[in-house]
Amino acid sequence: RDQPRSRGLGDVYKRQDMVAQAYLGKMVNISEEGQDVTGLVDSVEKNEDGTIFVTVGDKNYLPANITRVSNP
Repeated sequence: RDQPRSRGLGDVYKRQDMVAQAYLGKMVNISEEGQDVTGLVDSVEKNEDGTIFVTVGDKNYLPANITRVSNP
């Protein structure tokens, strides 16, 4: 039987980047540090260390903190 191919870290990072790009232009609810934020995702960026974040308003958030996504 064929064994499923193990994903390397490069594949994982590419997949995370593609998923985060899907949030662009969407309304999101974000729960971070005990606060809930709702807003439109203005941009999706990757910083120097490879961390992906979404920008809502003037603040950056980790995509893992998004609790709800909807069309604007």
